[in-house]
Amino acid sequence: MATKHWWVLGCVVLVVAASALAVAQLRKRDFQAICGGAVQENSLRYVIGDGGIKASDVGEPDSELPFGRLSECRASAEDDSTGLTVAVGNLESSSLMSGLSGHRDLTGLSGTSAPLGGGWPGVLTVKNKDIAYATVVLKCERSAPHEGILVNVKQMLVEGEGNFSSDKRKRLKLAQSGAAIARDVSKKWACGSQLGGEVDRAPDDVAVNKPLPLSQATGTCRAMRPLAATAKKWGITRAASTGSDSRAPAQDCVLSNSKGDRVYRLSALYGPLEAGFRKSSSSLFQVSGKAGRKEKTPGWAWAGAKCPDGSDAALFTASSIEHSKENKRLIVGAEFETKMLGAFARDLGGRRGCDDPSLPTG
Repeated sequence: MATKHWWVLGCVVLVVAASALAVAQLRKRDFQAICGGAVQENSLRYVIGDGGIKASDVGEPDSELPFGRLSECRASAEDDSTGLTVAVGNLESSSLMSGLSGHRDLTGLSGTSAPLGGGWPGVLTVKNKDIAYATVVLKCERSAPHEGILVNVKQMLVEGEGNFSSDKRKRLKLAQSGAAIARDVSKKWACGSQLGGEVDRAPDDVAVNKPLPLSQATGTCRAMRPLAATAKKWGITRAASTGSDSRAPAQDCVLSNSKGDRVYRLSALYGPLEAGFRKSSSSLFQVSGKAGRKEKTPGWAWAGAKCPDGSDAALFTASSIEHSKENKRLIVGAEFETKMLGAFARDLGGRRGCDDPSLPTG
C-alpha cells in the first residue's frame, strides 16, 4: 500500500514538473518581438528576470510620440513587480524625447544623468527612487533610412521593489537592457550606428553621489577646481560628478555648500537632446539665442556651442537649486555664474571637439 502511495505521489510530481516545463517552453515560443519586431526577449530579461513576460506594442491612439514615431512598446513582469516602456523615434521626435527621457527640467535634482557605460552614446537618468530612464542617441550611416534614431527605455518600480538611487544593481540592469534594446533597434532600422559594448558597471546617480571638496573635483565637475577659492565666498565648497564620457548626450555636475545642501546644478545637453530641449514647449525655463540669463529671477543661465560636423550643438545651463523647506535658493553674482558656466562648458565641450561657448553678457 505504501509503495503504491509513493508511486502515485511520484507521478504527480512528474506531471507538475512536466506541466511547468511545458508552460515555460510555451511562453518562450509564444514571445513575439515587440516595437515593430525590433525588441527581442533577451533584451528585456535584464530587467524582467526569468519569470513570465507580458509584452505588446503601443498603438497610435495611445502613443506619446505623435510625430517622429518609429515604434513604441511595453513589457512587464507577469507579477507586475516592474515594467518597461520603450519609445523609438527619428530626429523629428527630439522635442518629445527630451521630455520622455527626463530632460525637460534642468533646475533641480530630479532627472540628473550619468553615462550609460560600455562606450554607448547614451545616459541613465534617475527621476526619483521609482522611475529611471536609459536613453541612447544613435547616429546612423548616410545610407541609412534615418539620419538618427532616439531610443528611450523607461522603467518603473512598484512600491517595495527597490530604489534606483540606492540600488546599483537596479541601475545596472536598466542600463544593460537599454543598451541591448538600442542594439536591436539599430539592427531593425538598418542604422549602422557605432554601438557600444558590454555594460558592466552601474551608472552613477549624481544627485546622491558623495560630493568632493571643490579643489579636488573630478569628472564632469573638474573644471570647478580653479574656481574653488572664489566659489567659497558664495558658500559653494563641494561637487558631485559623474565620469565625463564624451559620447554621453547629457552630463551633470551638482555643487554643494558646507552644510551638504545641493545648491547649484550645471548641465549639458548635446545633439538631439539639445535641439529637443530648445524646441519643447514643456521644457522648464525656456532658452533662446546662443546664450542668456534670467534677469528678473536670477539663478538660471545658459550658453551654446557648435560641435563637430556642424550638425550637432551643445547647450550648457547653470541653475540654482531649492535646498530647504523654505524653498531657499543660492543666488550668486552674474560674473561668477558666467565663470562657472564658462569653465564647465569649455571643459566638457572641448572634450567633444566643440567650439568655445557663447556666454551670457552683462
